[in-house]
Amino acid sequence: MTTLAHQVVQYLLGRRTLLLTAWVLVLGVAAGRLHHSWHAFDDKLPLGDPKRRPDGNHGHTTIDFGGQWLMGRMLTRGYGRQLYQRRYQWYVAQKAFPRSAEAPEAATHDAEQLLEWFIGSDDAQWAKTSAAIATPLGGTNVLQTLVLAQAVAPHWLPERLQRLQHPPDRLGVGGPLYPPIQAFVFAPLALGDHPQWAYHVTQTILIVLAFTAGLAGSFMTRGRVPWSVATLLVLLWPGFRHGVDLGQNAPLTLNIVLWGWLLATRGRYVTAGIVWGLLAFKPVWGMAFFLVPLLLRRWQMCLAMVLSGAGLAALTLPVVGWQAWWDWFYVGRQASALYDVDANWVRLSRDLFGLPRRVLLDWSLPRDQRETPLAFAVSWAMWLMVLEIALRWHTLRGRYDRSPTGMTTVFLFLTAYLCCYHYMFYDVLLAIVPLFVLLAEPGRCWRPIIVGDLPPVAQTSTTHDRCGWLRWPTPTALGPTSANGSTVLLLNSAILTLVALLLGIDLVLVGLDVRIAVGFGYFSETIHSAGQTTEWVPTVHVGTDIYHASETVAILVWWWICGVKMLFAPGAERSP
Repeated sequence: MTTLAHQVVQYLLGRRTLLLTAWVLVLGVAAGRLHHSWHAFDDKLPLGDPKRRPDGNHGHTTIDFGGQWLMGRMLTRGYGRQLYQRRYQWYVAQKAFPRSAEAPEAATHDAEQLLEWFIGSDDAQWAKTSAAIATPLGGTNVLQTLVLAQAVAPHWLPERLQRLQHPPDRLGVGGPLYPPIQAFVFAPLALGDHPQWAYHVTQTILIVLAFTAGLAGSFMTRGRVPWSVATLLVLLWPGFRHGVDLGQNAPLTLNIVLWGWLLATRGRYVTAGIVWGLLAFKPVWGMAFFLVPLLLRRWQMCLAMVLSGAGLAALTLPVVGWQAWWDWFYVGRQASALYDVDANWVRLSRDLFGLPRRVLLDWSLPRDQRETPLAFAVSWAMWLMVLEIALRWHTLRGRYDRSPTGMTTVFLFLTAYLCCYHYMFYDVLLAIVPLFVLLAEPGRCWRPIIVGDLPPVAQTSTTHDRCGWLRWPTPTALGPTSANGSTVLLLNSAILTLVALLLGIDLVLVGLDVRIAVGFGYFSETIHSAGQTTEWVPTVHVGTDIYHASETVAILVWWWICGVKMLFAPGAERSP
């Protein structure tokens, strides 16, 4: 290699050049993600079309963002104690989502659609009575007002007014699935009736959170993975793009988990538990990840996490009271039952409970008739199987390893992720946590596997050219050699291959939208209804769009490989 060519290659592959290139790439991807999120829900109809929204974008009206924002707005309007009272939600939503922002010929209205997505239902008598109270206000003069008041007077009966103020049997209780703490998280963005502005601000914050999560991941690996590369992994990981488009909070959850565990890797378990206590705003993930310090027997972190989460809940009581928390528990129970049989929720979910239901439920039936004993049994059996295998394997070998990094901890993080109760496709972002834990000890990640060798080859040199931070064999060497001089064939790390597959799902496969359907006649069932007989054959739909849980299957394989590596590792690691 000539001196000039060597200098050019050395400059292009030098550490500073590569890091600068990585930062340019990261900033470009982040800008692209932000631009896409701001326009993901743009109205594509031409200007002047009566069905086109004047504000041009309806992303803020979805339940993913709108549900979170409306809780914050309820709090800032002084309805903290009525967070889950639908009649108050109606009032706040109609003020925040005016019909003037909708298309002149809109088929549905934003506030009505948002409340329809919420859990719970309204009392029919409440709707009639509240409408009757408001009707006379529409009079244009005193005479018309008196006429309207006389017409609706039968609806102003004392018993109906009493029913309006005190709905029976929790009728009228409902709302989004977030606990009251979530209202405090969104309160700063809900100081005014500007949900679209808050929606775009939230998306910008989520992009910034990708950089802070990448910084935590880089620190966790002690700089082995540069900040730029770690941030790029977060930006490209499945679930991040969809979460930012919808204004969801998965990047915030990711930051809490990463920064908390970073403190654990430094031995600060009490502080780590306090940080993880912030997961009280997403209790299902808090309970899932609690499994990690529990099985590692980090009792200080467990106790600090419980006290921190309970303290956050207690701080909300002066504003929302006990009743709001009881209402939230009621909403959660209702949502859990709906989650198992709703077609959209099951297909967008990524949890173990949803995998068998995709096959075992007949979606042509009414929603309240879809659940079957077989689907219930198989769903829970799959969840219990993963948990039981994890506990058994950890008891056999991993219980001696209390290190905050290493294969045992990676296995526990994957177990906690898979055992989370009900989560959606954008929450796949949290599966990147075990990757950063694994990269903290990279030797366990890309340790090659020998699968064969070739006859010895002549090699004129065994030296290496050095360029920056990289080394590569000279052109005369075809590969690494064994003791007898033969060229060894290596198989790449299965874990790295799965990570590459996970990145490829969101980057490539989702856009291809490949779909395959396979029917299983062995499980066929004859259904009789309304004098008709129909044979139902369960069908497995395999695809690459967001309605298929490809990521869950890949993570299950990743979990299994890490468990086997932990189980058959040479010797038991004993950590203090």
